[in-house]
Amino acid sequence: MRKTLTGKGLFSNFIGETIHNTLAGATSGFVQGATKSLVKNDARYVLENTVGGALSGFSRTVALNALLGSPYKTHPAYDKSSGIIRKGGVFGLYANSIKNGENKGITIGRNSYSVDGNLYTSAHESYHLSDIERMGWAAFYMRILSEYIRYGFEESYEVEGSLEFFARKYGTIAPLLIKEYYR
Repeated sequence: MRKTLTGKGLFSNFIGETIHNTLAGATSGFVQGATKSLVKNDARYVLENTVGGALSGFSRTVALNALLGSPYKTHPAYDKSSGIIRKGGVFGLYANSIKNGENKGITIGRNSYSVDGNLYTSAHESYHLSDIERMGWAAFYMRILSEYIRYGFEESYEVEGSLEFFARKYGTIAPLLIKEYYR
């Protein structure tokens, strides 16, 4: 059973994430609005930007949960990043219909998505999150897309030195270490 970030359930986790991101957006909007108010000498920017930031945080959270599902905790032994692992959502329905078998996942920004939620996929995608932290967002996507074009999507998993090759290796080793640890 997967653990949610709040430790209670998927709905509680969704509510917690929504509140957090709405408040973070409102805070960011408030700071921007206060700065703009000082520069333009017009106090209305504080309220406008605070509300705009809150709406942005709220809508982004609802969209991410609807598309990629709710975040959940991974095993600390292979969660090498500060990214978020997700499972479910509309993408899960789509991914299940186009790719048969196991190990279905994708990393988009700081959000890693696992259709099946197995240890291999979660570790593999967690490795990509650490790649993004190490390389930076743009450099990661430029490199991985160039590898897909150069070697082919499926073939890039077999090319030594490619990002998919290292993530595949990590995805294979991490679950074995976890199972050995708990034996």
